[in-house]
Amino acid sequence: MKNAAFLMLLVFSIVILSPGCQTVHYGADEPDLVLECLDVWKEAILSKDIEKLRSLYSADFFSSEYGNRDQMLSILENAIAQGYLDTAQIDTSSLVVTVISHQATVSNITVSGIPDIYRFTLILKEVDGAWYVSGFER
Repeated sequence: MKNAAFLMLLVFSIVILSPGCQTVHYGADEPDLVLECLDVWKEAILSKDIEKLRSLYSADFFSSEYGNRDQMLSILENAIAQGYLDTAQIDTSSLVVTVISHQATVSNITVSGIPDIYRFTLILKEVDGAWYVSGFER
């Protein structure tokens, strides 16, 4: 009994402390797992949690508009510091999710309540059972 409780605590700790969006969900299909990752990303944006965002972005993240992961996170940090995300709203009601192999695109994400309204696509990739944001397109 103690061994089972210890094993459950160990597994829970690994899932909670691991970066990316873990995809250890029995019976879930890939689009559902991608949407779960998007929910974690959305919550991190709205709660202004840069460290959580850092864990969600892949090391090879790239956006032609915003650059690499560190540059994107710097932009987000500046937006937080300037209060741009204080009233941000993220609409995910009309998403289009496409998953091919270990890559996914999530289109029609809309952010409003900031100086402008942005509609964009996140690109995600699955690595060793976890999904990471690997790109951004407007």
